[in-house]
Amino acid sequence: MKLDPSLALALAVHANRGIYALLLGSGISRSAGIPTGWEVVIDLIRRVAALENQDPGMEALKWYRSKYRKDPSYSELLQALAPTQSERTSLLKGFFEPTEKDRESGLKIPTNAHLSIARLVRRGYVRVIVTTNFDRLMERALEAEGISPAVVYTPDQIAGMMPLQHTECLIIKVHGDYLDIRIKNTIDELAKYDEETNSLLDRIFSEYGLIVCGWSGDWDVALSDAIMRNTRHRFSTFWMTHSELSQRAVDLVKHRDAITIQISSADSAFVEMEDRIDALDKQKISDPRSPRIALATMKKYLAEEKYHIMLHDFVVKEMEEAKKKVALDAMPLSSPKPDKISYSARVYQVETACASLVPMVAAGVYWGEDKLISLWKRCVERLAATELRSGQSYKCWSELRFYPATLVVYAGCISAMIRNRFQFFKALLVDTRVSGFADKPLPVVAVIGSSFCLSGDLAQSLHGEKSNFKTPGSDWIVARIQPMISDVIGQDVAFEDLFDSVEFTISLIAVDTGYYPIWGRFGWRKGGIRGPSLSNQLILQLMKEGESHPLLAAGLFGRDVERAKKAAERIARLEEDLSF
Repeated sequence: MKLDPSLALALAVHANRGIYALLLGSGISRSAGIPTGWEVVIDLIRRVAALENQDPGMEALKWYRSKYRKDPSYSELLQALAPTQSERTSLLKGFFEPTEKDRESGLKIPTNAHLSIARLVRRGYVRVIVTTNFDRLMERALEAEGISPAVVYTPDQIAGMMPLQHTECLIIKVHGDYLDIRIKNTIDELAKYDEETNSLLDRIFSEYGLIVCGWSGDWDVALSDAIMRNTRHRFSTFWMTHSELSQRAVDLVKHRDAITIQISSADSAFVEMEDRIDALDKQKISDPRSPRIALATMKKYLAEEKYHIMLHDFVVKEMEEAKKKVALDAMPLSSPKPDKISYSARVYQVETACASLVPMVAAGVYWGEDKLISLWKRCVERLAATELRSGQSYKCWSELRFYPATLVVYAGCISAMIRNRFQFFKALLVDTRVSGFADKPLPVVAVIGSSFCLSGDLAQSLHGEKSNFKTPGSDWIVARIQPMISDVIGQDVAFEDLFDSVEFTISLIAVDTGYYPIWGRFGWRKGGIRGPSLSNQLILQLMKEGESHPLLAAGLFGRDVERAKKAAERIARLEEDLSF
């Protein structure tokens, strides 16, 4: 099966709180009876014609051009019909502010889409809204949720606004506000933005994922250009549409490599998205084995030996729950056909399944006694064990089977490195054997690693459109595993250096035992002008410390200095390849 794009959207927003910006066009306010800017201009032309006792009928624009020999200007029309500010306000309120009759009919008030978005803002899922609309329905919906958004639509306002990271909600009205006569409406006005607006849009379209709704892309040249000139964006783009896309929209979708979502209306689309995010939230809250609760329980059970039987049962139960969620019945190798949506969803499925077990193993290795090693070995062995089934399989799904074990092994090894408990590296990577292979059981080090379970273009796609990471699997895991285990190892560790040292050590053990090293970040983050490579550092340490080096003292490399140096020299060649 193929994952429903609307479900992929909910998963992405839920997993990346505050990372997705909205781009809202006039379609978002259509069900509220709010006219588009152009519809307002046409109405104003008809009023001008009425003052001159003429009826342009359906040809208001043609009449205006014939009469005045130029295209209509919103500001000029307003000045002619309402010379003073108070008169202009009264005139425009008729287009955008509800009367009592409008309220009774549900017109010119926030739609269900506006209300759903406002609730998502209150919960922190959305923080940035770019809109072409002049109306204030979004502001009203937010105010009903107790949020006072920062609203900008002029260069001065943009220059004086708070930094994005300190703003609860920012609304960028790229075409202005209906009470400001400087709104952009004509072809010329929509063709170019000021420098401040362009700079802000450049940042948003680069740093945020994007959800587009109610916008065709046809007339807003400057806004389209802002999207097109951005060539590097980290997060996905989702484009909601209820009809066939225009050619301009097709070009924008292709440029952003966007995921299109067919919708019946903006209201139903955002209500559905909110409902799905609610369901994901409730699933996390209602689970008694949520990561923090599981970790608190682990700390209690690890504190005293009298709890060790309960500790064993608790860990085994969580291990079996995780295994069930990532077994072939839940994650078949033959379906769905891999694409960036289904791949991202399955990676998220694995991470969710292991969300409690990963910090539990990290805590066990960090605080637990040595005699508990067999329990952590059992966890790794169970997660890494494969089922042999005949039939078609996709390579990426086969590789992803080892992602759960990779996360658990990495968590254990990170804790082990902090605590200088290198015997755990040997226990988890060499002594633990994985069944399910045709010939014989393999050591865990042969099957786990960031570049083995997350590889190729699909792994690259996890980082967003146009990403070009040398080590996409390694870069993904370093970002995902840190928040999983930060309550165990603390926030003050140099985590990226620690992570690189762990992958380097796993790679050393891999080449020493006859298997491939990890294509990891450590290869390009050190060496050359960036300082001594990890392999060169190890060789110097081995020359100085000999058999007393912690890795050898733990029983690795047969406690042989020369054998360890040979492994380091092989890794040095990998570092040279990655450093370019």
